[in-house]
Amino acid sequence: MTIHSIRMMLDDTSDDAGTPTTVSADAAVDFCEVCLVAPRDTRIALVPYGHQRICESCANEVHNQRRGCPLCRTLISVFLRLY
Repeated sequence: MTIHSIRMMLDDTSDDAGTPTTVSADAAVDFCEVCLVAPRDTRIALVPYGHQRICESCANEVHNQRRGCPLCRTLISVFLRLY
């Protein structure tokens, strides 16, 4: 699934009968804030600040690049899997 196809799904604001409906702002909250495609994994927390808004794949990549958090730019010491 591409970002374009996700945007198309979110932009479709009509029901089966063609009646316009609204898409809440919370519709995209469940997606990773880095790739915007994968579902975010709230079991992964970036330490030391505890952001839980990215998927596991992006957490691994961000941690390996050692470039800091893509959300707040703070240096990541580790990422934890919460159970």
